[in-house]
Parts: sequence; C-alpha cells; structure tokens
Amino acid sequence: MTNVQRGISWAIGTALVVLMAAFVGTIWLAYWTSQREATIFASLSTTAFRQGFCDRALRLAVAGLPALEGAFPWSYRSPQLQGELALFASDRDCFFRSALVGHSGLVNDVAFSADGSRIATASWDGTARVWDTKTGDTLAILVGHKAWVNSVAFSPDGSRVVTASADKTARIWNAKTGALLTTLTGHTDWVRTAAFSLDGSRVVTAADDNAARVWDAKTGAVVATLSGHTEPVISAAFSPDGARVVTASWDKTARLWDATTGAALAIFSGHTSWVWRARFSPDGSQIITASEDKTARIWDAETGASVATLKGHTAPVLDAAFSSDGDRVVTTSFDKTARIWGQNRRWTGNTLRTHGLGMGCEV
Repeated sequence: MTNVQRGISWAIGTALVVLMAAFVGTIWLAYWTSQREATIFASLSTTAFRQGFCDRALRLAVAGLPALEGAFPWSYRSPQLQGELALFASDRDCFFRSALVGHSGLVNDVAFSADGSRIATASWDGTARVWDTKTGDTLAILVGHKAWVNSVAFSPDGSRVVTASADKTARIWNAKTGALLTTLTGHTDWVRTAAFSLDGSRVVTAADDNAARVWDAKTGAVVATLSGHTEPVISAAFSPDGARVVTASWDKTARLWDATTGAALAIFSGHTSWVWRARFSPDGSQIITASEDKTARIWDAETGASVATLKGHTAPVLDAAFSSDGDRVVTTSFDKTARIWGQNRRWTGNTLRTHGLGMGCEV
C-alpha cells in the first residue's frame, strides 16, 4: 500500500470515527433530554395530584409520554412516568371509574343523560345499552335493530333514547325499561345519526339516502323530509329553538332547513371535500362545520356567509362543537389531535395531543 493509499485510509477511518462519535452523542443527548422532560412532567403531575387537581395531574402525566415514546419506544417504561400513571389508575375517584363491559362489537357512539346519571352506548353488535354512571352496571339493553347501531342520544328529560342504525331505521326506546316505543321507518339506506329537539317532541335523522327527516317523537310520523343533498347526509341537528335543522353531507356542503316545512333556507358552500358534521352555536346565530378537507368553518346562520376558516389540522376534521358560551370551538381530527379555537379578535387555536385517532366531540 502506498503512502497516498495509507493517507486516504487514515482519513476515511478518522471521518468514520468522528461521525460515529457525533451520532452517539446526538442519541445520548436526545435520550437524556427526553428522560429529563419526563421526570419534570412526572414531578409536576405528582404535585397537582397531591393538591387535588386530578384533571391537571392526568394531563401532565400524559404530556410526558410523547417525548419518550416518540424517539425511544422502549423508554415509555420510565419508572417515574409509569409510577405516576399507576397512581392515577389506583385512585378511582380521581381517574378511572369503571369499565362498561357487555357489548360484543365495536362501540362507536356514546352519550350522557342530561343529569349525568346514565350513559348510553351504540355498538356494531346491533344493540344499544344504558348504564349507571357511578357503578357501571347495565340498566337496559336495547335490542331490536337488525344491523349496526350508528348513534345514540337521550331525550332532554332522560326518559327516552333514540338510536340510528344501518338497518335503515331509527328507534325510540324507554330509557328505563329498554322497551321499544317507536320505529322511525322511511329511509332507504343507512341511518347515520338521530337526535331529539330540545323540547323532546321531535327527532331528526340523517341517512345515506341523501336525505334527512324530521319525525314526531310520539307517533313516529314524518313531519318533514329534507331533500336536496346529492350525497349521503352524515349528520343533522336542530337549532336551539327547534325551528331549523342543519345537515352535513358528503356532497361538500352543509344546508339549513325549516324544521316544519322542510324548505331549504341556505347552502353553506366552501369546503372542498366531505362535510362530516354541522352544529349550531348555543344562541343559534352561527354554525360550525367539520370537513375532510382538513378545515372547520364557522358560518352566519342567517345569511350563510363564511365567518372564519379554522386551518391547522393536517388530516380530515371529523367533528367540531361550540362551547356553552359560544366563544370557543373544539375540533377533532385524524391527525391525532384536538384543537381549541377562541375568537380573541380572530379565531386562533391551541392543540391537544393525546389521542391515537381523532374522535367525535361534545361540548
């Protein structure tokens, strides 16, 4: 080997050693940083727990997971963090209360009664169930649908439950006994959602037959058929006063309707893909829509004009809802985050990162 070749070999070897040292140093720094961050979160969560701030303590504990789990999948076993999570899990009054076990298929919708004493669940096993919130006991099993149950909701007074199913029907049940009260028949495809009006006298359904329907909740008679969408209607909701209905559709629009006559009042156009959800603000003056196009939009419910476009999610936005005071909006997405938006002069958002998948929301 010539001197030139030896020099080249030495230079290459030196470069490899330097690169390897830099790589090891970077890995060690990242590991040390992640461990330190997790320890800080664990310490803060412990303090919050001891002060009685259970929700804050849980959020802090979970917040420590991404730093560890992202760069080092094995380091989620950090004793500090695992210890804190075990602490929460062992305190039923602070964190985990009970598992609602009984369904034999995927549970894809859930709702509280207005007084919070009961929970209703809808499942792909073809049933819905009513549960005691405190004990987790099954209070009633709603049996009768012949296919998946897609949604479930209590009446405002908690005496009834309405379900929507892939068997093309919606059904109204006695929430205490589980007895079937009324079957709402008329849709020609899957019924996606069903919801009561605030006075409990009517039900609105959204279906894959491109229509929504308003029903008399006592007799099961059709009050109005809301026709105009050109693709499946995925959600429908009453306005707070019950005079209007807003629908969301895969035809990229949301639409506003007269709940009594079925007349079309406005079309909300602007989304570039499916609209998954539409809801009214608490005072009925605005509407929020969630779309496959990765945005949510706020609209003037009277004029149909776009008020704001909420951009920031990196995947489809599946659901959106106003806070009870109407000043904030929460959105959920397939990008594994939820975002809270506030109108401090303009709608801006903060991100919550804890979930594996975007889910529905209720505020």
